[in-house]
Amino acid sequence: TKSSSIIDLNKKYLIIVGSFGQKSNAEKMLRRVKNSGKQGLIKQINGLHRVITASTDSQSDAKDLRAHFTHMYKEQAFILEQ
Repeated sequence: TKSSSIIDLNKKYLIIVGSFGQKSNAEKMLRRVKNSGKQGLIKQINGLHRVITASTDSQSDAKDLRAHFTHMYKEQAFILEQ
């Protein structure tokens, strides 16, 4: 499936399930992502630790993935356009 694919930070759209000032909070969210069987990673962008769960070059895929992760974690996921 799309959501289990490797996260490529060079893609146009990154799906983010959390942005944290403290890395420990980002790591806690990342554990939640991995415990649910999904890929995830932390990257510092604009001074915040972002928990990234997916990447795509397609805007429609990005919107589908955002909806999927928002539903899955009950937290608003968002799309970062690079």
